[in-house]
Amino acid sequence: MSIHSFDRVHFEWHHMASYADLFEGAEFTTYAHDIYHQTSFRKSQTENWLKRIFYKIEFLRLKTWEARAFGCMDRIFIPSEKDMELLEKLDSSLKEHCRVSKLSFKIYSRRSAEFNGTPILGFWGAYSRMENVDAARTLVHTVLPAIEAQGAVVKVKIAGAHPPASFGQFPKEKVEVTGFVDDPGEVLRSLHLAVLPLQFGGGVKIKVLECLSAGVPVVTTPVGAEGIPCSAEQGLIVGGTTDELARAVVDLLRQPERIASLSRAAASWARSYADTDGAVLL
Repeated sequence: MSIHSFDRVHFEWHHMASYADLFEGAEFTTYAHDIYHQTSFRKSQTENWLKRIFYKIEFLRLKTWEARAFGCMDRIFIPSEKDMELLEKLDSSLKEHCRVSKLSFKIYSRRSAEFNGTPILGFWGAYSRMENVDAARTLVHTVLPAIEAQGAVVKVKIAGAHPPASFGQFPKEKVEVTGFVDDPGEVLRSLHLAVLPLQFGGGVKIKVLECLSAGVPVVTTPVGAEGIPCSAEQGLIVGGTTDELARAVVDLLRQPERIASLSRAAASWARSYADTDGAVLL
Protein backbone atom coordinates (compact mmCIF):
# COMPACT_ATOMS: atom_id res chain seq x y z
CA MET A 1 0.00 0.00 0.00
CA SER A 2 2.96 2.33 0.54
CA ILE A 3 4.28 1.55 -2.96
CA HIS A 4 1.09 1.59 -5.06
CA SER A 5 -1.72 4.09 -5.44
CA PHE A 6 -5.35 3.05 -5.79
CA ASP A 7 -8.27 4.70 -7.56
CA ARG A 8 -10.86 2.69 -5.67
CA VAL A 9 -10.83 0.63 -2.48
CA HIS A 10 -13.69 -1.64 -1.43
CA PHE A 11 -14.06 -2.62 2.22
CA GLU A 12 -16.15 -5.79 2.23
CA TRP A 13 -16.84 -5.29 5.95
CA HIS A 14 -17.11 -1.71 7.07
CA HIS A 15 -14.88 -2.16 10.14
CA MET A 16 -12.07 -2.25 7.56
CA ALA A 17 -12.64 1.50 7.20
CA SER A 18 -10.10 1.78 10.02
CA TYR A 19 -7.52 1.55 7.21
CA ALA A 20 -9.02 4.33 5.09
CA ASP A 21 -6.29 6.80 6.07
CA LEU A 22 -3.74 4.62 4.27
CA PHE A 23 -5.28 5.41 0.87
CA GLU A 24 -4.99 9.02 -0.21
CA GLY A 25 -7.27 10.18 -2.99
CA ALA A 26 -9.06 6.84 -3.43
CA GLU A 27 -12.80 6.33 -3.80
CA PHE A 28 -14.19 4.15 -1.01
CA THR A 29 -17.03 1.66 -1.07
CA THR A 30 -18.22 -0.81 1.56
CA TYR A 31 -20.86 -3.46 2.12
CA ALA A 32 -22.51 -2.98 5.52
CA HIS A 33 -23.49 -6.57 6.32
CA ASP A 34 -24.29 -5.66 9.94
CA ILE A 35 -24.84 -2.36 11.70
CA TYR A 36 -22.73 -2.89 14.80
CA HIS A 37 -24.30 -0.29 17.08
CA GLN A 38 -27.69 -1.98 16.60
CA THR A 39 -26.23 -5.29 17.80
CA SER A 40 -24.77 -3.64 20.92
CA PHE A 41 -28.06 -1.93 21.67
CA ARG A 42 -29.88 -5.27 21.55
CA LYS A 43 -27.31 -6.85 23.84
CA SER A 44 -27.86 -4.01 26.31
CA GLN A 45 -31.48 -5.13 26.79
CA THR A 46 -30.45 -7.61 29.47
CA GLU A 47 -31.41 -8.04 33.11
CA ASN A 48 -27.73 -8.25 34.09
CA TRP A 49 -26.99 -4.68 35.17
CA LEU A 50 -23.23 -4.99 34.62
CA LYS A 51 -23.66 -6.24 31.05
CA ARG A 52 -26.33 -3.60 30.49
CA ILE A 53 -23.89 -0.82 31.40
CA PHE A 54 -21.10 -2.35 29.32
CA TYR A 55 -23.20 -2.74 26.16
CA LYS A 56 -24.75 0.72 26.47
CA ILE A 57 -21.26 2.20 26.57
CA GLU A 58 -20.29 -0.01 23.62
CA PHE A 59 -23.44 1.11 21.78
CA LEU A 60 -22.51 4.79 22.13
CA ARG A 61 -18.88 4.13 21.16
CA LEU A 62 -19.85 2.14 18.06
CA LYS A 63 -22.51 4.64 17.03
CA THR A 64 -19.92 7.43 17.04
CA TRP A 65 -17.35 5.30 15.21
CA GLU A 66 -19.81 4.09 12.56
CA ALA A 67 -20.95 7.62 11.80
CA ARG A 68 -17.33 8.52 11.08
CA ALA A 69 -16.57 5.30 9.15
CA PHE A 70 -19.64 5.53 6.91
CA GLY A 71 -19.08 9.24 6.48
CA CYS A 72 -15.83 8.64 4.56
CA MET A 73 -17.50 6.25 2.09
CA ASP A 74 -18.43 7.33 -1.42
CA ARG A 75 -20.88 4.44 -1.75
CA ILE A 76 -22.42 2.15 0.87
CA PHE A 77 -24.09 -1.11 -0.11
CA ILE A 78 -26.64 -2.49 2.36
CA PRO A 79 -28.81 -5.63 2.30
CA SER A 80 -32.20 -4.13 3.19
CA GLU A 81 -34.38 -1.04 3.52
CA LYS A 82 -34.31 -1.59 7.28
CA ASP A 83 -30.56 -0.91 7.29
CA MET A 84 -31.13 2.14 5.09
CA GLU A 85 -33.35 3.55 7.84
CA LEU A 86 -30.72 2.82 10.49
CA LEU A 87 -28.02 4.67 8.56
CA GLU A 88 -30.33 7.60 7.88
CA LYS A 89 -30.99 7.90 11.62
CA LEU A 90 -27.25 7.75 12.23
CA ASP A 91 -26.61 10.58 9.75
CA SER A 92 -29.27 11.83 7.33
CA SER A 93 -26.58 12.70 4.75
CA LEU A 94 -25.64 9.01 4.38
CA LYS A 95 -28.82 8.13 2.49
CA GLU A 96 -27.60 9.66 -0.76
CA HIS A 97 -24.56 7.34 -0.66
CA CYS A 98 -26.53 4.15 0.09
CA ARG A 99 -27.74 1.50 -2.28
CA VAL A 100 -29.74 -1.59 -1.29
CA SER A 101 -28.06 -4.63 -2.87
CA LYS A 102 -29.41 -8.10 -2.18
CA LEU A 103 -27.05 -10.60 -0.62
CA SER A 104 -25.51 -13.51 -2.45
CA PHE A 105 -26.21 -16.76 -0.60
CA LYS A 106 -25.94 -20.48 -1.21
CA ILE A 107 -28.93 -21.98 -3.01
CA TYR A 108 -29.48 -25.57 -1.89
CA SER A 109 -31.54 -28.11 -3.79
CA ARG A 110 -35.06 -28.38 -2.41
CA ARG A 111 -36.12 -31.35 -0.33
CA SER A 112 -38.62 -33.62 -2.06
CA ALA A 113 -39.02 -36.74 0.11
CA GLU A 114 -42.07 -37.28 2.25
CA PHE A 115 -41.28 -37.30 5.95
CA ASN A 116 -41.87 -40.28 8.20
CA GLY A 117 -41.31 -40.71 11.91
CA THR A 118 -40.70 -38.06 14.54
CA PRO A 119 -40.65 -34.48 13.16
CA ILE A 120 -37.23 -32.82 13.21
CA LEU A 121 -36.80 -29.14 14.05
CA GLY A 122 -33.47 -27.61 13.12
CA PHE A 123 -31.16 -24.74 13.92
CA TRP A 124 -28.42 -23.96 11.38
CA GLY A 125 -25.62 -21.53 12.12
CA ALA A 126 -21.99 -20.89 13.07
CA TYR A 127 -21.50 -21.05 16.83
CA SER A 128 -18.49 -18.79 16.84
CA ARG A 129 -21.22 -16.12 16.92
CA MET A 130 -22.74 -15.51 20.33
CA GLU A 131 -26.22 -14.77 18.93
CA ASN A 132 -26.39 -18.26 17.42
CA VAL A 133 -25.30 -19.93 20.66
CA ASP A 134 -27.94 -17.97 22.56
CA ALA A 135 -30.66 -18.83 20.03
CA ALA A 136 -29.80 -22.55 19.98
CA ARG A 137 -29.96 -22.67 23.78
CA THR A 138 -33.29 -20.84 23.70
CA LEU A 139 -34.65 -23.37 21.24
CA VAL A 140 -33.67 -26.32 23.43
CA HIS A 141 -34.33 -24.89 26.89
CA THR A 142 -37.37 -22.68 26.23
CA VAL A 143 -39.11 -23.24 22.89
CA LEU A 144 -38.85 -27.05 22.90
CA PRO A 145 -40.57 -27.43 26.32
CA ALA A 146 -43.33 -25.06 25.15
CA ILE A 147 -43.84 -27.23 22.04
CA GLU A 148 -43.94 -30.40 24.13
CA ALA A 149 -46.43 -28.80 26.52
CA GLN A 150 -48.85 -28.63 23.58
CA GLY A 151 -48.58 -32.38 23.08
CA ALA A 152 -46.13 -32.46 20.16
CA VAL A 153 -43.31 -35.00 20.10
CA VAL A 154 -40.31 -33.71 18.16
CA LYS A 155 -36.55 -33.96 17.89
CA VAL A 156 -34.10 -31.09 17.44
CA LYS A 157 -31.02 -31.00 15.23
CA ILE A 158 -28.41 -28.33 16.03
CA ALA A 159 -26.10 -28.10 13.01
CA GLY A 160 -23.05 -25.99 12.27
CA ALA A 161 -19.41 -25.48 13.13
CA HIS A 162 -17.86 -24.74 16.52
CA PRO A 163 -20.64 -25.77 18.92
CA PRO A 164 -19.58 -24.92 22.50
CA ALA A 165 -18.92 -27.67 25.03
CA SER A 166 -22.11 -26.66 26.88
CA PHE A 167 -24.18 -28.09 24.01
CA GLY A 168 -23.06 -31.50 25.23
CA GLN A 169 -25.47 -31.03 28.15
CA PHE A 170 -28.51 -31.02 25.85
CA PRO A 171 -30.68 -34.13 26.34
CA LYS A 172 -29.29 -36.59 23.80
CA GLU A 173 -32.59 -38.45 23.42
CA LYS A 174 -34.15 -35.25 22.05
CA VAL A 175 -31.29 -33.17 20.62
CA GLU A 176 -28.60 -34.04 18.07
CA VAL A 177 -25.60 -31.72 17.80
CA THR A 178 -23.85 -32.38 14.48
CA GLY A 179 -20.94 -29.96 14.62
CA PHE A 180 -19.39 -29.06 11.26
CA VAL A 181 -21.09 -30.71 8.28
CA ASP A 182 -19.58 -31.20 4.81
CA ASP A 183 -22.96 -30.86 3.08
CA PRO A 184 -25.29 -28.38 4.82
CA GLY A 185 -27.91 -29.04 2.15
CA GLU A 186 -28.25 -32.66 3.26
CA VAL A 187 -28.86 -31.54 6.84
CA LEU A 188 -31.36 -28.86 5.83
CA ARG A 189 -33.34 -31.29 3.71
CA SER A 190 -33.68 -33.59 6.72
CA LEU A 191 -35.66 -30.95 8.64
CA HIS A 192 -39.40 -30.49 8.84
CA LEU A 193 -38.96 -26.90 10.01
CA ALA A 194 -36.15 -24.51 10.95
CA VAL A 195 -36.76 -22.81 14.30
CA LEU A 196 -34.48 -19.80 14.84
CA PRO A 197 -35.34 -17.85 18.02
CA LEU A 198 -32.74 -15.13 17.42
CA GLN A 199 -32.63 -12.15 19.77
CA PHE A 200 -29.33 -10.50 18.85
CA GLY A 201 -27.30 -9.60 15.79
CA GLY A 202 -27.98 -7.22 12.96
CA GLY A 203 -28.33 -7.21 9.20
CA VAL A 204 -30.04 -9.86 7.10
CA LYS A 205 -29.60 -13.40 8.44
CA ILE A 206 -28.03 -15.60 5.76
CA LYS A 207 -29.04 -18.75 7.67
CA VAL A 208 -32.72 -17.86 7.13
CA LEU A 209 -32.21 -17.41 3.38
CA GLU A 210 -30.30 -20.69 3.10
CA CYS A 211 -33.01 -22.63 4.95
CA LEU A 212 -35.68 -21.17 2.69
CA SER A 213 -33.66 -22.05 -0.40
CA ALA A 214 -33.67 -25.72 0.67
CA GLY A 215 -37.44 -25.61 0.96
CA VAL A 216 -37.42 -25.52 4.76
CA PRO A 217 -40.08 -23.22 6.23
CA VAL A 218 -38.59 -20.98 8.92
CA VAL A 219 -40.19 -20.05 12.24
CA THR A 220 -38.26 -17.15 13.74
CA THR A 221 -38.38 -13.91 15.69
CA PRO A 222 -38.64 -10.38 14.29
CA VAL A 223 -34.84 -10.14 14.66
CA GLY A 224 -34.40 -13.28 12.55
CA ALA A 225 -36.79 -12.07 9.86
CA GLU A 226 -35.78 -8.42 9.63
CA GLY A 227 -34.86 -7.14 6.21
CA ILE A 228 -36.18 -10.26 4.45
CA PRO A 229 -39.24 -9.49 2.28
CA CYS A 230 -40.67 -13.01 2.53
CA SER A 231 -44.21 -13.55 3.81
CA ALA A 232 -45.73 -16.28 5.98
CA GLU A 233 -47.31 -17.75 2.86
CA GLN A 234 -43.86 -17.93 1.30
CA GLY A 235 -42.38 -19.84 4.22
CA LEU A 236 -41.19 -17.24 6.76
CA ILE A 237 -43.33 -17.34 9.93
CA VAL A 238 -42.62 -14.77 12.65
CA GLY A 239 -43.41 -14.96 16.36
CA GLY A 240 -42.45 -12.41 18.97
CA THR A 241 -42.66 -14.65 22.07
CA THR A 242 -41.82 -18.22 23.03
CA ASP A 243 -45.52 -19.13 23.06
CA GLU A 244 -46.03 -17.67 19.59
CA LEU A 245 -43.08 -19.57 18.19
CA ALA A 246 -44.20 -22.83 19.81
CA ARG A 247 -47.78 -22.36 18.64
CA ALA A 248 -46.66 -21.71 15.07
CA VAL A 249 -44.55 -24.87 15.08
CA VAL A 250 -47.32 -27.06 16.51
CA ASP A 251 -49.92 -25.64 14.11
CA LEU A 252 -47.68 -26.48 11.15
CA LEU A 253 -46.85 -29.97 12.39
CA ARG A 254 -50.58 -30.68 12.52
CA GLN A 255 -50.84 -29.70 8.84
CA PRO A 256 -48.24 -31.73 6.89
CA GLU A 257 -49.84 -30.66 3.60
CA ARG A 258 -49.25 -27.02 4.55
CA ILE A 259 -45.59 -27.74 5.32
CA ALA A 260 -45.28 -29.31 1.86
CA SER A 261 -46.90 -26.27 0.27
CA LEU A 262 -44.69 -23.85 2.20
CA SER A 263 -41.64 -25.88 1.25
CA ARG A 264 -42.32 -25.33 -2.44
CA ALA A 265 -43.13 -21.66 -1.89
CA ALA A 266 -39.99 -21.03 0.19
CA ALA A 267 -37.65 -22.58 -2.38
CA SER A 268 -39.31 -20.63 -5.18
CA TRP A 269 -39.12 -17.34 -3.27
CA ALA A 270 -35.44 -17.81 -2.38
CA ARG A 271 -34.52 -18.41 -6.00
CA SER A 272 -36.36 -15.32 -7.15
CA TYR A 273 -34.78 -13.18 -4.41
CA ALA A 274 -31.16 -14.35 -4.61
CA ASP A 275 -28.47 -12.16 -6.16
CA THR A 276 -27.28 -14.88 -8.52
CA ASP A 277 -24.65 -12.88 -10.38
CA GLY A 278 -23.09 -11.22 -7.34
CA ALA A 279 -22.95 -7.90 -9.20
CA VAL A 280 -23.56 -5.73 -6.14
CA LEU A 281 -20.72 -3.36 -6.97
CA LEU A 282 -21.74 -2.46 -10.52
